[in-house]
Amino acid sequence: MPIPKGIKEILAAGDIPLSNGWYIVKSTRNVGRFTVSGDVHLILADGCELTARTGIEVNSSSSLTIYAQSDSGSRGKLTATGAENCAGIGGGDGGAGGTITINGGQVTATGSKWGAGIGGGRIGAGGTITINGGQVTATGGEWGAGIGGGNGDAGGTITINGGQVTATGGQCGAGIGGGRIGAGGTITINGGQVTAKGGPGGAGIGGGHQGACGNIEINHGDVTATGGRAAAGIGSSNQGAGGNIKINGGQVGATGGDLGAGIGGGSNAAGGNIEINGGQVKATGGQSGAGSGGGGWNGAGGNIEINGGEVEATGGSQGAGGVGGGGVTGVMMCVHGG
Repeated sequence: MPIPKGIKEILAAGDIPLSNGWYIVKSTRNVGRFTVSGDVHLILADGCELTARTGIEVNSSSSLTIYAQSDSGSRGKLTATGAENCAGIGGGDGGAGGTITINGGQVTATGSKWGAGIGGGRIGAGGTITINGGQVTATGGEWGAGIGGGNGDAGGTITINGGQVTATGGQCGAGIGGGRIGAGGTITINGGQVTAKGGPGGAGIGGGHQGACGNIEINHGDVTATGGRAAAGIGSSNQGAGGNIKINGGQVGATGGDLGAGIGGGSNAAGGNIEINGGQVKATGGQSGAGSGGGGWNGAGGNIEINGGEVEATGGSQGAGGVGGGGVTGVMMCVHGG
C-alpha cells in the first residue's frame, strides 16, 4: 500500500501511547505495551518485526487498523501478548475490545489468563473485529476465546472476509466466539481459510463453556471448526442455547468434542435453528453427539432446514446417525434440496 505523508515512525521502546493518526514500523522493535486512543492506523513495513510484550490495548471507544506494506513473503510481523487479565490485542482488565481491523501482515496475538487473543479482556466482550487479509494466529488465555470474548463475556461482532486465520480458545473458551459463559455473539465468515478450535468446554465457533451459540453465518471460505469436550464444532457449549446457524456456501468441516454435535448444541444443549442453503458441509458429532442438531444426552435436535448444498452428517457413538438430537431427543427437520 502507498505510505501516507506525515506518518509517524515508531522508534521508542517501553510503553507507548498511540493516539489519532498513522504510524509505521520499519525495523525490529521490541516494546512494552501500546495503548490506543482514538482512531489509529498501523502499517507493518516489509521485513519489520514488532513485538508488544504486554499487548496492545484497544478499548471500547477506540479503533485500531493494521496494514501490511505488501502481501509479499517479506510482509511485516506483529506479535502481541496480553498483560495480566488482558487480551493480546483488545480490551484491558475488565474491558471490552474496541474496533479492530486487520488488513494484512503476520499477526500473532495471545491473551493472558482470562483474556482473548484478539477481543475482550477479563469480563469483556470482543468488540467489533474484522479480518480482511493477512496471516492471523490468535490464542486465548485460560477462559478466553481465541478471537472474541474474554472470561465471562460474549464474542461481540466478528467478521472474516479473507486471510489465513487460526484461532484457538483457552480452557473453556471458543476458538472464535465467547469466553467462559459467554455467547458466541454475531459471527460472519465471507471468505478466507479459517481454522477454529475450542478449548476444553468451548465450541470451535460459537459459545464458550456454558455459553449460547449466538448468530453464525458462513457465506464462503474454507472453514474447519473443532469443539472442545462437551461443545459443538459450530454452535454452543454444554447447557448453552443453540442459537442461529446459517451456511450459504463454502467448504465447512465441523467436528464436535465428546458430547457435542458437529453443528448445533453442546452437551445437554439443543441444536437451535440450523439452515443450510449451499456449500460442501461435513458435520461429525463427538460421542453421544449428533452430526447436526442437538448435543449429548438430553440434547434436542432443534430446527434444521436443508435447501441446498452437499451435506454429510455423522453422529458419534450413541448420537443421532446423521441429523437429529444427541442421545435422546429428536429433531424438526425439513429438506428442500441438496
